[in-house]
Amino acid sequence: MEIVKCRNGVGEWEVVSEMGMCETFDLRSDAEDHVRKIYMEMMLDTFLDHYGNWDRSHNPYEKTLEEYNWNFGDIFTEETLDIFKAMIKEIRR
Repeated sequence: MEIVKCRNGVGEWEVVSEMGMCETFDLRSDAEDHVRKIYMEMMLDTFLDHYGNWDRSHNPYEKTLEEYNWNFGDIFTEETLDIFKAMIKEIRR
């Protein structure tokens, strides 16, 4: 994935994926934020898949501490779970 000057005149910048898909942005900072969000989502998905055998059909904000610890092996406290849920919310906004 890379950020390049827009070639189609729709915006100033394009985020181009390895598959040839692109999205346009007027500001480079918006394009950078978009790329950062995509990579954060990919990292979150990798974490959830690898460590939690996660079922994405459920809303992660509604999971209880016990459900998180059952999936991830007792790694969360109430405080760290709140932080983790805030990270998910930030990534998926």
